[in-house]
Amino acid sequence: MKRLLCSLWIFSLILPVFSQITVDSGEDAIAIALQNSKNQIFQELKVKENMIKARLSVKDFLPRLGFSYSESDTVKKGMADSRSKTLQFSLSQLVFDGGAAWNQYKVNNLQSQYEFQSYLQSLEEFKSQILDGYNSIVMQQEVVKIKKDVKESGFLRQEIMAKELELGLVREIDYLDYIVTCRKLEQEENLAKAELEKQKEIFRQTLGLPFGTEIIIEKENRGNEVGAKPFLSSYLDPLVELTINYSPSLKQQRLEYDNLVQQKRMNKRWFLPNLTLEGSVNLSGIDFPLREPDFSLRLKISFEKNNLVSLSNTTSMGFNQEKMESLGNSVSGSLNPDIGYFSQNRLISISLLQKQFSLGTSEEEIRNSMRGLLLNYDTTKENCDFSRDSVEIQEKKVSILFQKLENGEATEMDYLQSLMELAAMKIEIVELQNNLNSLLRTIELMAGLKSGGIYEVIGK
Repeated sequence: MKRLLCSLWIFSLILPVFSQITVDSGEDAIAIALQNSKNQIFQELKVKENMIKARLSVKDFLPRLGFSYSESDTVKKGMADSRSKTLQFSLSQLVFDGGAAWNQYKVNNLQSQYEFQSYLQSLEEFKSQILDGYNSIVMQQEVVKIKKDVKESGFLRQEIMAKELELGLVREIDYLDYIVTCRKLEQEENLAKAELEKQKEIFRQTLGLPFGTEIIIEKENRGNEVGAKPFLSSYLDPLVELTINYSPSLKQQRLEYDNLVQQKRMNKRWFLPNLTLEGSVNLSGIDFPLREPDFSLRLKISFEKNNLVSLSNTTSMGFNQEKMESLGNSVSGSLNPDIGYFSQNRLISISLLQKQFSLGTSEEEIRNSMRGLLLNYDTTKENCDFSRDSVEIQEKKVSILFQKLENGEATEMDYLQSLMELAAMKIEIVELQNNLNSLLRTIELMAGLKSGGIYEVIGK
């Protein structure tokens, strides 16, 4: 962790020197964001420290050391002055409490572990946000390129059409309609560029880069493009099982349920006492060093879990350096019964049934959510595959229409319209690809999988 903080400090000093940064992949973007996200670093430090704190929460098992000091000066007329000093050291050790301390220790550790799992989930969500930003920019760059290509093709044919107008081969009104259409294509390209710059600025802020840093996004070469992506609906059961086992919210509900079960079990142990062993050393005298030690040992038996009649018994023995000086036994109690004791137990039983029902409902909601995501993914993939086939057909139509244009069997506007239709279909594919990536990452997040981990599950 010290190395990570040091890297963050060095990176913060070096980065402002550069006004341009290249992001080659989604993983590269994540690495940059994590280096600059102080919030993520602080969260990691906090949850790890809480885990250490939970592991060290053993104070109920350790002896308690106490000390006290007193001095007394008594002056009475006609009597000798009395002066005394007393220094006492005591040690108290819990011997038995029916398992309450051990149960609380386990709960503290489980809670800290679940908090750490929740942090890991939030970290994956943060990474997913970075990947979405990266993929959106890659998609928008593709959109800009497609719009630029169709605009350039349109303006190229405009020059040809202008010469044909001079020769009287086309009507002026057709030429003017063509010019208006080309201007619209140019405007669409400019709007796409403006949207790209807007997304880059938002992405810069998400990465934590200084204002004015130019971001160059390179498209990542991936082997899992649309055609290679499998359908996922048939993998519902293993993905649901992974999600149920991973879900931090379900783990938290199970912890609450287990706590109630343990609380009910502990309530049934109301008859078990708490045993505490206490020992002390008293040093007394008039001046330092104090040379008059005596010792005492006490065994305390208390029925603190008994909410009807509270009892406590203390057996004590006193010693000096040679022999036992005293032996005592005391019993105390209170008749102040908790009249809501049985009602409280019934409320715990009701809460247990409620938690049990809630767990079943939450698992069913997870199954329905995963089913919806998988069906949405498969539908989007099917639409994407269909669009790819349609693009191939449209490209053939454009090629045929170009031949007709060369032979004078089609107009420039007909050809431009076909190019515009082809561009719109390509943009649709790019958007569908981006939706597929987002859906896939959402599924992986729910199942607690790393980026691309779903292919290990389905064996592709």
